[in-house]
Amino acid sequence: MWDWMSTTTADSETLDRVRQSPILNFEHTTRHNKLLRSEAEYQGVKFTINGFQPQKVWIRFSPHKLYNSIFGFVNKRGEPMNHDTFTPAKLEYVLDWLADTFAIDPCTCTTHHIEFGVNLRGLVIPTRTIIENLIAYGLQGKQFNIMEVVNAGMGRKLLFSQYLLKLYDKALQNGIEYEIFRFEYKALKMQNVEYIFGRNTRLIDFLEPTFWIRCKDKLLSVLDCCIFDDDYDVDHKNLPMWRNSREWGAMSSSNRSRQKKAFDQFIEQHGKLHIKQTLTEAIENEVRAMLDGYV
Repeated sequence: MWDWMSTTTADSETLDRVRQSPILNFEHTTRHNKLLRSEAEYQGVKFTINGFQPQKVWIRFSPHKLYNSIFGFVNKRGEPMNHDTFTPAKLEYVLDWLADTFAIDPCTCTTHHIEFGVNLRGLVIPTRTIIENLIAYGLQGKQFNIMEVVNAGMGRKLLFSQYLLKLYDKALQNGIEYEIFRFEYKALKMQNVEYIFGRNTRLIDFLEPTFWIRCKDKLLSVLDCCIFDDDYDVDHKNLPMWRNSREWGAMSSSNRSRQKKAFDQFIEQHGKLHIKQTLTEAIENEVRAMLDGYV
């Protein structure tokens, strides 16, 4: 569920341990305007101490990739992956590792950015088919852009002022033989997901199963806004319009809502793929697997 995040802490014990750690090299410095910024990295965890905030350390990392890096779960290029099912138990292990290695107290870390998503395996619809049938985002009728996937693969993305949506082929990206469809939401500002986590979200808070469920609900609401095409045995006079991404952007909000409802009903009655329904069920099952047995 949780991928890339950034967090800060002013805990004195953490600052001392990070500064004095023999496995961190803060010799790499960059200039930010007129102030220096010291940076170090270990196991994909990036530490930054800014000249104007000497009593605070920034920590940027992917809990999912860090867990797999610790246990050596890497792709063919030796890079840690985030392709499997991430669970609260795995996050708990990561937090303990950070505490043991760098004295990072998750109760003192304030989160500033968060990225969450699901890896969907065993879908009856090929990933390429899902991506190629993505037409537009229904709320504003926006067109998705081609996503530049690292290494290999294909995907689509859509950037808003406070969040980013990504739908892409996780298997091709990591050289995995079986298919994995990745559906991801990145909050560029925590205000965008404040109703999920509340204010001043701490690192420890991400262990709370309620947040996993709320993020699942957010993914489902985003998915419902996506407009997908389908395969049909019958025709409809509005199909050329529904399949044209530019048409959705040109509609008024009220007409867009009506057309989306009509298109969804047509797909429900005559579609063969039912992409949205398939993804909805898969997301529900994946998050259920994440939380299975965790109290």
